[in-house]
Amino acid sequence: MPKCPHCGANADADAKFCEVCGKSTSQTKQCVECEKEIPIKARFCKYCGFDQNKDPFDWS
Repeated sequence: MPKCPHCGANADADAKFCEVCGKSTSQTKQCVECEKEIPIKARFCKYCGFDQNKDPFDWS
Protein backbone atom coordinates (compact mmCIF):
# COMPACT_ATOMS: atom_id res chain seq x y z
CA MET A 1 0.00 0.00 0.00
CA PRO A 2 1.43 3.43 -0.96
CA LYS A 3 2.18 6.00 1.71
CA CYS A 4 1.69 9.76 1.75
CA PRO A 5 5.06 11.44 1.02
CA HIS A 6 4.24 14.18 3.55
CA CYS A 7 2.86 12.45 6.66
CA GLY A 8 3.52 8.76 5.98
CA ALA A 9 -0.13 7.67 6.32
CA ASN A 10 -1.35 4.76 4.20
CA ALA A 11 -3.07 5.88 1.01
CA ASP A 12 -5.13 4.08 -1.61
CA ALA A 13 -3.24 3.45 -4.86
CA ASP A 14 -5.64 5.70 -6.81
CA ALA A 15 -5.86 8.49 -4.18
CA LYS A 16 -4.73 11.93 -5.36
CA PHE A 17 -4.85 13.46 -1.86
CA CYS A 18 -4.09 12.11 1.61
CA GLU A 19 -7.10 11.51 3.86
CA VAL A 20 -5.02 12.41 6.94
CA CYS A 21 -3.10 15.59 6.00
CA GLY A 22 -4.94 16.61 2.82
CA LYS A 23 -1.77 17.06 0.75
CA SER A 24 -1.13 15.58 -2.67
CA THR A 25 0.00 11.94 -2.70
CA SER A 26 2.06 12.53 -5.84
CA GLN A 27 5.74 11.60 -5.55
CA THR A 28 6.71 14.43 -7.92
CA LYS A 29 6.33 18.19 -8.16
CA GLN A 30 7.04 20.81 -10.80
CA CYS A 31 10.27 22.79 -10.63
CA VAL A 32 9.43 26.40 -9.77
CA GLU A 33 11.83 27.61 -12.48
CA CYS A 34 11.70 25.25 -15.51
CA GLU A 35 8.43 23.45 -14.58
CA LYS A 36 9.80 19.93 -15.28
CA GLU A 37 8.75 17.06 -13.00
CA ILE A 38 11.18 16.40 -10.14
CA PRO A 39 11.02 14.28 -6.96
CA ILE A 40 8.82 15.83 -4.26
CA LYS A 41 11.69 16.06 -1.74
CA ALA A 42 14.25 17.51 -4.18
CA ARG A 43 15.77 20.78 -3.04
CA PHE A 44 17.46 21.42 -6.38
CA CYS A 45 16.09 20.71 -9.86
CA LYS A 46 18.10 18.04 -11.67
CA TYR A 47 17.38 19.74 -15.01
CA CYS A 48 18.10 23.43 -14.36
CA GLY A 49 19.74 23.36 -10.90
CA PHE A 50 17.33 25.88 -9.41
CA ASP A 51 16.97 25.92 -5.60
CA GLN A 52 13.33 25.00 -4.92
CA ASN A 53 13.35 27.02 -1.67
CA LYS A 54 14.23 30.25 -3.52
CA ASP A 55 11.61 32.61 -4.92
CA PRO A 56 12.06 32.64 -8.74
CA PHE A 57 10.97 36.30 -8.80
CA ASP A 58 13.49 37.46 -6.16
CA TRP A 59 16.33 39.03 -8.12
CA SER A 60 18.35 40.12 -5.07
